[in-house]
Amino acid sequence: WKEQRTFASTTLRKFGFGKRCLQTQIMEEVDCLMEKLEKFGSKPFDIQDTLNASVSNVICSLLFGKRFEYEDSTFKRLITLLQNLFTTINVSSPVVIFPVLRFLPMFKVNTIRKIMNDINEFAKEKIKEHRQNFDESNINDFIDAFLLEQTKKVENSTFTGIQM
Repeated sequence: WKEQRTFASTTLRKFGFGKRCLQTQIMEEVDCLMEKLEKFGSKPFDIQDTLNASVSNVICSLLFGKRFEYEDSTFKRLITLLQNLFTTINVSSPVVIFPVLRFLPMFKVNTIRKIMNDINEFAKEKIKEHRQNFDESNINDFIDAFLLEQTKKVENSTFTGIQM
């Protein structure tokens, strides 16, 4: 836990998390968001999905090194999976306190497991792309940084494929 936490916070700081240099990525996303909002004109609309996509894009740029177009089918699928996960999981659920309750159908454990598997498949695909294009001298995002750590081959390291 400590090794991963230290790596995550150090790496995110390198990519601008909590600093002004992240402002460039955020401003790029704000420009895209404003462009998207202008398309609605003066018609009423639900802004939640658009804002979720915008915030998710900033996170994706840190993790994957790129932002997605709002209409990108892969990105829309990820957003849908995350929304389904957040609406299915309830942190105040009794199953969190009494794990034995997960065997009761009303707690949707299988649904959560399915959503998590789908999210993991998305992540595995992005990791596979990063592995194919990995350049040790060009670390652009969190996945690249993790791959670089894996190359160090430290004994008893927590930098495993599963951990990624």
